[in-house]
Amino acid sequence: MILKNLSVICLILSQAVVENICNASENSLGIGAGAPYTGIGINYGFINNADLKYISFGCMSIGSSSNNAIESNCGFGAGWMRSDIITTKNDNHGIGLHVSATYNTHDNRDDIELFYGVTYGYYFKGMDSQGWSIGFSPSIINDDKGSHSSLWVNLGYQYD
Repeated sequence: MILKNLSVICLILSQAVVENICNASENSLGIGAGAPYTGIGINYGFINNADLKYISFGCMSIGSSSNNAIESNCGFGAGWMRSDIITTKNDNHGIGLHVSATYNTHDNRDDIELFYGVTYGYYFKGMDSQGWSIGFSPSIINDDKGSHSSLWVNLGYQYD
């Protein structure tokens, strides 16, 4: 039941991001680590006023097993951040939501892992400008072992 609900949330959030492509006044490409990048990866964002909606692709880990097979935990995500929640006078602070799904093949697993949570980001030059960002994302992870919590530390660079 939890996986079904999370799948619906992923679809709704992804649809909201795609619908906003036409309405975005600016686009951005980001590189970094953390929830907005689905691990170590990239994101493509759509910025409109105080909104940043993005899709991401990244990997939590890539390695090799004892039989020389490549193992990975990579996937896609989507998120939404607003910079006017804390104060309308400053677009350096962003608060939002993130959802991602990864496919984990480590330790002979074929497991889809779902991550969802809230995200806080501090954008040194503003959310709508090129530059560095840092933040954190408390999240819930659902995998074949059940549900558990995690705290992501986010660090990235957004390009105009």
